[in-house]
Amino acid sequence: MKKTLLAIGILCSTSLSVLAQSMSIKEMGTSSDISGTTHIGSITSSTMLILDFDVYNETSTTDNFIITRRILSQPSGWENEVCWGAAGAGQCYPNNPNNVWATPLSTVLGAGEYGSLTVHIVPNQSFNNYALYRYYCGTSTNPKMDSIDVVINQSLSIKEVKKDISLSVSPNPASDNVLIKVSNFEKGNLKIVDVLGNVVKTESFYGSKSVDVSDFRNGVYFIVISGDGVNTINRKLVVKH
Repeated sequence: MKKTLLAIGILCSTSLSVLAQSMSIKEMGTSSDISGTTHIGSITSSTMLILDFDVYNETSTTDNFIITRRILSQPSGWENEVCWGAAGAGQCYPNNPNNVWATPLSTVLGAGEYGSLTVHIVPNQSFNNYALYRYYCGTSTNPKMDSIDVVINQSLSIKEVKKDISLSVSPNPASDNVLIKVSNFEKGNLKIVDVLGNVVKTESFYGSKSVDVSDFRNGVYFIVISGDGVNTINRKLVVKH
């Protein structure tokens, strides 16, 4: 009786071990098995996020495998597209709004072979949001052999707000020295360009500067002021000796 129970125990343990190692999921280009874990992705504003995974058949037999996607949490208007198939030859499916959805076509994977799972996450809003998806890997008869959760954190895309600056040039026309002043400005660059686009002078600028133009030829020039956090501004300068 004890021998029988021992044999059954060993058989069950072996079966569970085989089931536990029946599939593995790896982020494309990596070697670590992340099946059964949570993968975190970040997305900014309404830009599409693409995630690529390799799904391995760790069994000793050839079988037909599918992907089942379950939406656990998703903001209104978001789209989730899935591509699944043999490595380099997958079939992409358009967004399906159902909470639970499976790929209509299966992919044949031999022992040790892998298929490519690509996920496209398409948000439609420009503010902070959160989504959670679960992707099951398995056969049509056992569709939940393994899985991976995907968390998407959407952050607000913040555009840099640049200050407007005011530029004054005097005298204008000028013959020797010209005073250049910029309000609401701390540090940046000063550039003087002739009408042909040639840079005739460039230097650091700290809000106010007297520039000697006595060596400049008669003609029209452009003063360009630029700096971090400000909108670039330019003024026409006429040099007349």
